[in-house]
Amino acid sequence: MMALHSRLTTTMFVLACALCAPGLIRARAQEVTPASENGGKCPTAGAPFVDPLSAPHWNGWGVDSSQHRFQPSVMAQLAPDDVPRLKVKWAFGYPGAVRAFAQPTIAAGRLFVGSQNGKVYSLDSGSGCIYWEFNVEKPVRSAIVIGHRADGWSVYFGDFSAHVYAVDAITGRDLWKTRIEDHPAARITGSPTLVGATLFVPVSSSEEGTGANPTYPCCSFRGSLVAVEASTGKLQWKGYTIVQEAKSTGTNSAGVEMMGPSGAAIWSSPTFDGVTRRVYVTTGDNYSDPPTNTSDAILAFDAESGELVWSRQTTTGDAYNLACVRSERANCPQADGPDYDFGSSAVLTVLPGGLRPTALWPEDLLASTPYALNAPGPSAGPSGGPSVRLTWQNQGKRHPSPRSRRTPRTMISASQCRCARTLLRWSVSKLSSAASVSGSEIDDFELERRQPSAITADAIRRAFEGAGVVFLPKDDVQLRSDVSAARSPLPQ
Repeated sequence: MMALHSRLTTTMFVLACALCAPGLIRARAQEVTPASENGGKCPTAGAPFVDPLSAPHWNGWGVDSSQHRFQPSVMAQLAPDDVPRLKVKWAFGYPGAVRAFAQPTIAAGRLFVGSQNGKVYSLDSGSGCIYWEFNVEKPVRSAIVIGHRADGWSVYFGDFSAHVYAVDAITGRDLWKTRIEDHPAARITGSPTLVGATLFVPVSSSEEGTGANPTYPCCSFRGSLVAVEASTGKLQWKGYTIVQEAKSTGTNSAGVEMMGPSGAAIWSSPTFDGVTRRVYVTTGDNYSDPPTNTSDAILAFDAESGELVWSRQTTTGDAYNLACVRSERANCPQADGPDYDFGSSAVLTVLPGGLRPTALWPEDLLASTPYALNAPGPSAGPSGGPSVRLTWQNQGKRHPSPRSRRTPRTMISASQCRCARTLLRWSVSKLSSAASVSGSEIDDFELERRQPSAITADAIRRAFEGAGVVFLPKDDVQLRSDVSAARSPLPQ
């Protein structure tokens, strides 16, 4: 075990345990051997990194592109009765860091995690020894995402200078690095979402804090969602959360130019809808006047073009920066808050009974209000239109039940799964990667040994539909005409 400082103020720890009280963390950290062999490096190359997403894993922020944050029992391999018996197994120190803010990703016996100290680590999940460390120089707050490439496996992440990286998962070798936003305050806090060969990357900023300085021309940053080619780092498109660029709105009391609109940062990981081929993001407040209708909102972007398809705002007129809590309020917008943000991802889910997927996102940080929206089809206009409905919201002690009159969604059958794979020429491994479902679950389903959960079946169906499969009545499937026309006939 690598050497650790005894003071939590100088070194933060990743603990391989659950339900650990702060006192226990300090005690266990102090029990770690003060020196370690080989500087904490792993003595071997570790287990082969073969099809890691078919075995127990947690990939990225929400474990799949729907951001469910749900771990099936076959993946967790942990019964509820086991939780009280968990104990600290190992601790890992982040040298020089004062906080740990990146969520770990686990696959194939390895743990990948970013840090405040500007390094990304690949650790052995059983012992905490280091396979490799990658120097980023800027803090990495986003969760790591694992994805397959032609000659191996990559890990993807973003940093506080708005750079996106691809690194070899086994060796830590740099594959590519791309800056996706030039604004000096831009940063990446949400985990990228990998869908096929495309990374969808959210962009946020620190300008809400910079605006507290009365000599700063506040504010000009606007949030964005960026599509990046996973194999090369090449930008495919960028969709802004505020359509218009910031322009001068006058001068503040210090005589410094003020600008707007600004803000509507995307703090969290994007959510992908394979049925509508849209990417959902949630936004924060505006930083300066005038307020826009896309702050404190959920936005839907077309996955192919980056076009903003629709948006739904929950808090209007919310413009705020840290000047509003300082004695010198030169840059405080007239609205002066209330500073509500969506700080976490939308969750795309299927309701009990197989109802049509509903876009959910968690609580408004200060108002403590969770909301649910239906996920409309192609008829919705840029501002949502009548088909973007607020299904329910829950504030304070009110607990209304979700209501829906949508048509039940037909669940996929084992026969349709087998036929769809044949039409696409997909292996079980390919489907496993596309749907973020284990290969054993797919085998059990196709061999009709076990029915998958509604969430798993929906993930499989979405992966197929995203690749061009159309599900028909009577257990039949076919490819969309635009897909089938581009494919050669199946071998006889």
